Formats: sequence, structure tokens, C-alpha cells
Amino acid sequence: MTISNIARVSDWNDEKGYGFAFANGKKYFVHRSALGPITRNPKVGDTIVVTQFLETPKGSRIASGTLEGVPLRQVSHNRKPYVPGYYRKMKLKWALVILVLSFPFMILSWCTTQPTQNSMPHSSRNANASVIHNSVRTIPDPSDYQEPGTYESPYRCDGRVYCSQMNSYEEALFFLRNCPGTQMDGDGDGIPCERQFGR
Repeated sequence: MTISNIARVSDWNDEKGYGFAFANGKKYFVHRSALGPITRNPKVGDTIVVTQFLETPKGSRIASGTLEGVPLRQVSHNRKPYVPGYYRKMKLKWALVILVLSFPFMILSWCTTQPTQNSMPHSSRNANASVIHNSVRTIPDPSDYQEPGTYESPYRCDGRVYCSQMNSYEEALFFLRNCPGTQMDGDGDGIPCERQFGR
């Protein structure tokens, strides 16, 4: 028996994109994708020139063919050929461009956030200098230190020996402790001129 490669569309569902066709006394399932990029959907009675029949567990189907009298859409083949490493090179290129463009902004930002000595207010410079000066003088100068008893006193031994000659208790106490021949402590308790100064 001669097998024909001509099939007739018996029914078609436009929404689902498939239908059935008869060939060699047998019903075949056919999907729109098996007919190539056709410009319209098949209709009942259309002729399919089959290039491959296929038997599957789900039944017989037309694997590929053309819809007779229906032209195919022109498919664009303008895609650029694949070049190994092309996208990686493009990423590196754009990363370098972004880095170069952002470098001046980074320098400008750094310069504006670094205060200089000349840009500081005069009062701030004086305050900073004062802080530094005070911090340096945290250790006392040995020349400022005096032994006990060697401090400068406003009183001097000038020959006075009596309480009536004293102007204050502090002066009488100085004379009692430092000047010879004083007669200001009758009871010898170390407190001069008790009656005069209320001690």
C-alpha cells in the first residue's frame, strides 16, 4: 500500500492552536507549531503536505509539514553571531568607564571633607593653641616649688616685741615664731596676744 504524504484538516481549534487531519485513512493530531511560521491558522479542508508522521504513546501525530497555499512569515536572522567572552568584556569595559567617571567626584568629596589650617576660623586656631599650651603645662615646673617655711612673708622682724605693737593676730604669730625676744605669750601655750585678739 502506497503511503500518501497529503493530509486534510478535519477540525481545528484556533484558541488552543491545534486540530486533527486525516491521511491514509487515519486521524492524526497536528499542532500549529508543526506547520512552521504560517501567516494564518489552518481551516477545515486545508491540505497539509506532511514531511514526517510520528507515532507516540498518546497516538499518531504530524510532526512536521507545510500548509498548502499559505505563505510563511519572514523570520529575521539579524542576530549577531556569538562571540566568546563578549559579555564579560563589555562588563569590564563599563565598570572601567564608571570608575573613571566617579574618580573626580571622589577626589572632590575628599577635599571638601578635609579642613585645612587656613580655612579654620581664627578663634578656633587660638582655642586649639590654648588647649595644646595647657596640655603641655600639666607637669609643674620645679622652679615653682618652695620648701615649707621658705615662702615670702609680708612681715619682717623689726625689733617690736609687745602685743600693743601688733596690728593683727597673724602678725603677732609671725613675730612669736620667727623673731627673738618677743613678750607676747605669757602662759607659753604658743598663742600670742590672747586678750588683744580674743584667742
